[in-house]
Amino acid sequence: MTVVAVIVVALGLTGLAAGKAPRARTLKEFRGFAMSTYFRVTLPDELNHEQVSEITRELQTMESLFNRYEATSEISRINRQAGEWVEVSGTTAGLLARSLDMAGRTGGAFDPTVGPLVDLWAIYPWSGEDQDDGGWVPPAPPDIRQAVTLVGYPMLQLSPGENKVRLKIPGMSLDLGGVAKGYAVDRVVKLLRSYGVTSGMVDLGGNIFALGEHPEGRPWSLGIRHPRDPDRTTAVVQVADRAVATSGDYQRYRMYQGERFSHLINPATGWPARDVVSVTIVAPEGIVADALSTAVFILGKERGCALIEEWPGVEGVVIGPDLRVWYSSGLLGKIALR
Repeated sequence: MTVVAVIVVALGLTGLAAGKAPRARTLKEFRGFAMSTYFRVTLPDELNHEQVSEITRELQTMESLFNRYEATSEISRINRQAGEWVEVSGTTAGLLARSLDMAGRTGGAFDPTVGPLVDLWAIYPWSGEDQDDGGWVPPAPPDIRQAVTLVGYPMLQLSPGENKVRLKIPGMSLDLGGVAKGYAVDRVVKLLRSYGVTSGMVDLGGNIFALGEHPEGRPWSLGIRHPRDPDRTTAVVQVADRAVATSGDYQRYRMYQGERFSHLINPATGWPARDVVSVTIVAPEGIVADALSTAVFILGKERGCALIEEWPGVEGVVIGPDLRVWYSSGLLGKIALR
């Protein structure tokens, strides 16, 4: 999967309740850039210099391991040596094991071996108007069918008891964009907890973890961006001690002859998914929220919403092409539509 288009944004520091809002407490922030995106940690108290440095080093380590566009990363080495067993770090082996678990539990809707389709479609971040640089065209159907033969999570093999990985067929490639940032958020939250932090927010390129409650003793309020108007929010959800991730068709896409093609590609068909336009997942872990937002987008509204309702500890918000909003039963009383 390519980098998930996560666009959940923190909305101020007040709750959802109508009436006079409580006086907001001033929070401390530190920001940086890692894993090809921004990160922001918001806390009631400042971290010391060594703690800030440790968090930054942790994110830089994740970048060095998982960035498929960096020639020296472990994922790039696995991709170059497809067909061979490759020794990797325990961190990479652990993330790949979790990725395979998520792939299996979603029936392959999330698939870490989608790299050949990502490369073929080449729907990378683009800053031009309407995401149309005038030269992009969809790949030819025969090329799509050929790329699909190189995709399939059962062909990613892990050696039991060893940190060794193999892509079974030469030409296969990994893309961990659908889990890497969520996993990195989990690692940062683990560090914060080791420092004794019980309240705060971690935001890595829109992959968010709301640690504990807001310092004012209430849930954190997070807004979900309107999929067709970047200046509006569709809904606001209240969360505490939960990860939040969104996949949408509006941040990374291309237009061709008036048709929108997003970066969220169905591993089974080889074509961008179109049944929904935005999926937000609330989950106990960042890696689960990240991977599930992708999987539900691929599965579409009916199957995706059913999966959300069946998954323990997970809630979700799904927006269809008609911009109608569905949310899971567990969000009743915790969501306000705009």
